[in-house]
Amino acid sequence: MAAFDWLTFLQSHRVAFVDSGPNISRGHIGVQCPFCGAADPSQHMSINLGHGGWQCWRHNQHRGRKPARLIQALLNCSWGEALRLAGERAAPNLDDDSNFGDKIRALVGAAQPEEKPVHKLTFMPEMHKITEAGAGARFLRYIEQRGYSRSEALDLCDTYGLRYATRGPFKDRVIVPIFMEDGLANWTARAISKTSTLRYKTLSADRETAEKAGTPVAPVPVEQTLFNYDVLADDAWVQARAKQTLVLVEGPFDALRLDYMALLHGLPMRATCTFGKRVAGEQVALLGAVAGRFKRRVILLDPDATVDMIGLSSRLAHISFEFVQVPEGAGDPAEMTIEMIKALFA
Repeated sequence: MAAFDWLTFLQSHRVAFVDSGPNISRGHIGVQCPFCGAADPSQHMSINLGHGGWQCWRHNQHRGRKPARLIQALLNCSWGEALRLAGERAAPNLDDDSNFGDKIRALVGAAQPEEKPVHKLTFMPEMHKITEAGAGARFLRYIEQRGYSRSEALDLCDTYGLRYATRGPFKDRVIVPIFMEDGLANWTARAISKTSTLRYKTLSADRETAEKAGTPVAPVPVEQTLFNYDVLADDAWVQARAKQTLVLVEGPFDALRLDYMALLHGLPMRATCTFGKRVAGEQVALLGAVAGRFKRRVILLDPDATVDMIGLSSRLAHISFEFVQVPEGAGDPAEMTIEMIKALFA
């Protein structure tokens, strides 16, 4: 079945849309999210012209595949009219009064779009907060070995909600939660053993894959998230961040280092990461949604990452990031001393 022709629909109903900009990736168009209303300052409702699906980058629950629900919200029309415009199902004919009660019930039932239950993610039972006591002690030592004092390591774990597991699919890993605007959206887990063949493991958003792995289903795929996004997108921070720097790095422990040291030492900077070298279109849109709130926007490059970032430079050209190299003496941002960080971002 062909995807719904959103371009023709929006043009014929005079609904404003954009086909380029900070929130728009290739093959998508954007409209103001009708569910957010005036709270959406831009076109954060992204519509995929390939399969017709739609998703708001401000609120993850504002998403779907069927066009009728979005049509109803955009035009403020009845559900029956939205179905007709989407070509999904015609409203029942009430001209004939036989079985009138059944037809009314059918119409009333159709008038309410099916609402899917909100998918809330919670930590697995074997995941515990990192403390000095018991099994958590060796995970705390791992954090300390990454350049933190005992008190800093404890504070870091508490500030970002880091956890550990000694059994299950994430055994012997530090769990870094990923929070989006609607709460816990995913997590990535770093192996503390140097011999581990897989440094990071994340949750899958595919139910079949998650069931095979024995893990929960992620509400949001990791490639549609950014570290710290719940903070970066918080409107209460807009004025406070107006003169700050946004730093984009590759991995979560890079971002943890920079963000925590900035908080600890009062530096005007926040950090985020894309959880890998590849930056998905959704992440470009998320960066576009928050980057304008910062006076300076920096991509901090590992010494060996220059080639990897050539493609990223063109994808983020509309956001105006500058490229800065990790100082000599540090292998990556996670190894930077506070003196190095201050020299770049104080």
